[in-house]
Amino acid sequence: MWQSLVNMLVNRRKDDNRRKDDTLAFWRSRIDQLLQPVDPNTPLVGNLDNFDKFVFTEWATDLAKVQDWLGSLNGNWVFRGQHDAEWSLETSRDRASRCQIRVLNDEGRYKPLDVRMDPSGNGRKMFDAFKGRAHHFLPSTPEDDEVLDWLALMQHYGAPTRLLDFTDSPFVALYFAVEDTKPPKCKSSAIWALSLDWIVEKSNEALRAKDHFFGTASASEIGKRNKKFNDLLLSEMDEGNSPNPDVIAVARNLRLNERQAAQQGLFLFSMSAFGQFDESLVKMLSALPIIQTPVVRKLILPSEGRLDLLWELKRMNITSASLFPGLDGFTRALKLEQELRIYMANKRMESQ
Repeated sequence: MWQSLVNMLVNRRKDDNRRKDDTLAFWRSRIDQLLQPVDPNTPLVGNLDNFDKFVFTEWATDLAKVQDWLGSLNGNWVFRGQHDAEWSLETSRDRASRCQIRVLNDEGRYKPLDVRMDPSGNGRKMFDAFKGRAHHFLPSTPEDDEVLDWLALMQHYGAPTRLLDFTDSPFVALYFAVEDTKPPKCKSSAIWALSLDWIVEKSNEALRAKDHFFGTASASEIGKRNKKFNDLLLSEMDEGNSPNPDVIAVARNLRLNERQAAQQGLFLFSMSAFGQFDESLVKMLSALPIIQTPVVRKLILPSEGRLDLLWELKRMNITSASLFPGLDGFTRALKLEQELRIYMANKRMESQ
């Protein structure tokens, strides 16, 4: 009994330590340490082990703390909600290209090893196969050279792509983070925030060597940027052409369907056919001159605050019914409405 109590207190203390917000001073100390690697054989650029060190992490259990967090963001940001705070920023193509094989170690025993199976070749095969069949099922399809629109269409129908969904609305991201978390397996969810200004600046710097347009391009030139992105993506698909820079770019105002419009959606993606999203991002983060302010932020949402957050979002009319226009979104909202009714009834009884 006493051992169980001790274990409970130790675990609670560990959990409390994990819930401490980052401070700017502590974040900067981590960045400074990256510039002085202990192992000279461990590169700074592209080392995924460094990714978490660049992320400015905070915690929130209620809407007031979420709003305080939003108030601390300066400039333009885009957001993504994820059910599990442990998940990285990973595209469906990255997940589909990952597999586990068994290899012999030095002791003659088999051990599991995670490998990536040619994301560029597999992505191109799926792209060509989808383009070749889509017209049998859809009344209209994008033009052949509208690569991003094709990828967005593939994403909409569940095919693996290099695109990662983001939104301009932090509250939409909050909804997707907490809608379907399942404790105790999932102890917390998260909202990711990426600085749009920084992404556009860094992608322009890398891409202007491929096209002078990016030397003076602004984020507001959406149509021109999408056209240039399509040209570069098409060029990379032709065998023998040089690969695109391994940077993250932003695509918006594609052929949005009703759901994407309701969700204020946009896409982030790696310009390189070989790039894995988190790898591309950490290369940008660790390239010199190194960043001086956080441009990747993460707000962790412990599961015990989930239903209170969903109740507040419902009052803001952010529900499955509003984000997924149609009968399927309405029925998803009905299911969650029942859970919220029971929760709020129990909460009222406990307060009496």
